[in-house]
Amino acid sequence: MKFRDIRDKHPGEYAEAGSIYKRVFDNDDKAKALGLTPLDRMLYHRRHSKPLMVELKKTCEAKIKSKLVEPNSPLWEPLTFVINQWERLTRFCEVPGVPLDTNLVEQALIMPVRYLAGSFNYHSVDGAIVGDHVMSLIASARANDVESVAYLTECLRCHEDLAERPDHYLPWVYRERMKEPPARAVSTGSADGNRSLGCCQRSHSFNTSS
Repeated sequence: MKFRDIRDKHPGEYAEAGSIYKRVFDNDDKAKALGLTPLDRMLYHRRHSKPLMVELKKTCEAKIKSKLVEPNSPLWEPLTFVINQWERLTRFCEVPGVPLDTNLVEQALIMPVRYLAGSFNYHSVDGAIVGDHVMSLIASARANDVESVAYLTECLRCHEDLAERPDHYLPWVYRERMKEPPARAVSTGSADGNRSLGCCQRSHSFNTSS
C-alpha cells in the first residue's frame, strides 16, 4: 500500500515493487495449491520468495544511498518502510503460518476504529452508552454470521416480545430461528397486534422445534 500511494508520481518504482510482491503472492498461492504444511510453506517461501524480497530491499537501499530520493519526496516513505520494517515484512519466511498480509485483522478493526472516531460526537454519557450497546449488538451479530441491519430491525420490530424473552433474540438464536419458515401471524384486529403476535409466534415455533 505504501507503493500504491505513489503510483501516479512514481509509476516505475510502483511497477517494480508490484511485480515483486505479485510473485511473492503467486508463490503463496502455489504453496496452498500444493497443500503444504505451515512449516513446508515457510521453507517454500524462504527458498522462492526471500530472494525476491532481498532484491526489493537492495533496490530501496541503493536509491537511498545514491541520494536520488530526498526525505521530503513521496518516494522516501515506501523505500524507508521496506528497509526499517524488513524483519516484519519477511516474517513469513522465518515463522510457520504467518500470513502475507493483515487484511483479516484490518477488517476486524475497521468498525471499532470508525466507531472511535464517531464517538467524539456524543453529547452525553447516556448517548455514549446507547452507542456502545448498539456497537456490541452489531459486533455480536457479525461474529455469528447474522446480517446486522436485519437483526436490529427485527429486535426493534419485536421490542415487546424481546423485553419479555430476550434469550430468543440472541444473535445465534435469531440466526437459527430465521432458518425456519415464517409462521402466519394471528389476527387480532389491529396492525400492532398482528406485528407483535407474529414475532411471538415465530419465537414459539422455534422454541417448539428446538
